[in-house]
Amino acid sequence: MSFLSLGMNKRLTNVNEAMKILMGCKRLVVLSLASSFVGEELSADLGAVDFDGFQNLRVLDLSSCNLSGQIPLWLLKLKKLECLDLNQNRITGSIPSWIGTLPRLCSISMEVNLATFRRTSKGTVDTPYVGI
Repeated sequence: MSFLSLGMNKRLTNVNEAMKILMGCKRLVVLSLASSFVGEELSADLGAVDFDGFQNLRVLDLSSCNLSGQIPLWLLKLKKLECLDLNQNRITGSIPSWIGTLPRLCSISMEVNLATFRRTSKGTVDTPYVGI
């Protein structure tokens, strides 16, 4: 399976367990969970998961879920990720600098969130993002 959309499914619960299960889909390229798992907290690290999932994931859409928490650390492992949509959630904390190291990431959408940008000593925003 390379494409999975479970969007607009307000009855889905336990986003973190769902992510752990979906990480087993090694050929998954597009994952859309938009408007699902509404109001849950997204775990930063998914516990003690031996992370080897989502190695082919290029698009991750978690928009309009009203998820709380910080940008998950496990995203750092998604070397093929091109598009990340975290629009309309309650993501908090600073946007991590490591997100700029993802080699193929060209689009991040984070409108309507609570996350903050870090400023460098030169007064510039320390974020190499598109679509924020």
